Amino acid sequence: MQQMHRTKATATSEKKDVYTVVTNRIVDLLNQGIVPWKPCTRNNGSVRLPVNGYSGHRYQGVNVLTLLGEQLANGYATNRWFTMRQVNTLGARVQKGQKGTPIVFARYIDRKENGEVVLDKDGNPEQRYFLTYTHGWNGDQTTLAIDVHEEAGLDPALRQSRANDLLMGYLARERIELTHVGAQAYYQPSNDLINLPDFCRATSPARWFEAGFHEAVHSTGHPKRLARLDPAKPNPKFGPEYAKEELVAELGAAYVLADFGIFEEQEQNLTDYIRHWIGVLQGNKSLVFQASSKAQTAVAFIKTGAAA
Repeated sequence: MQQMHRTKATATSEKKDVYTVVTNRIVDLLNQGIVPWKPCTRNNGSVRLPVNGYSGHRYQGVNVLTLLGEQLANGYATNRWFTMRQVNTLGARVQKGQKGTPIVFARYIDRKENGEVVLDKDGNPEQRYFLTYTHGWNGDQTTLAIDVHEEAGLDPALRQSRANDLLMGYLARERIELTHVGAQAYYQPSNDLINLPDFCRATSPARWFEAGFHEAVHSTGHPKRLARLDPAKPNPKFGPEYAKEELVAELGAAYVLADFGIFEEQEQNLTDYIRHWIGVLQGNKSLVFQASSKAQTAVAFIKTGAAA
């Protein structure tokens, strides 16, 4: 099989439309009081990551935010999503009046110059990609018969134990100092140090792990890791770069905890938090895509020591 050298395409109207469609969807969820990267079980059972019900593929990146947000907003009992073609292939149909949710994917095309396909140094076609989207429907929006009483998975204590193993293993591997001073969680790039409150002082296990992985994601930005941060030039608080890095950490922590099935059980008062992120996202339609991509790379680094 030929190996393709793939590069990112220049901006297109279709790509910009993807940014607008998805960002507006996330802003709509925020306006409903739902923060897709801070899911709460809402006393309706466990929250599960969205998967493609036909292929079994687990969605990643920005698709996690939109699909999980829709699951929470609509109280869907299943985490399985399908395209219209997949629903029809399974001999079912989408229920009348149901609206689809955008699912983003990359479309690849051969890169051309002067009408000729550009080849890489090995003689293979170079490819570029642009983002586009299709629509998906939750299983609850279809006539498919889905068993929602599946095995819930690992018990909460074991999930927390595995999350703790990952966090502590990452800190040890990267020789990041961990302290427990006071009640504030933070990362100091200049000292390569993470401070977390004692576990027993946390409001809940979910919030402690959220804080831990939030700061761990920040630490992946150190120059000796993924180089998003400059210890000598801290980002001005509340500036554009600060907001971007904060969203990277928020999303990265959410992706890790979603993998372990660790979610907050009680509602939080996020009114000011939501108002802030609505303003930030409305001012930059590509921000959630950029932050999601960097967050996915940061999570891969925490898990394996290599970028995604």
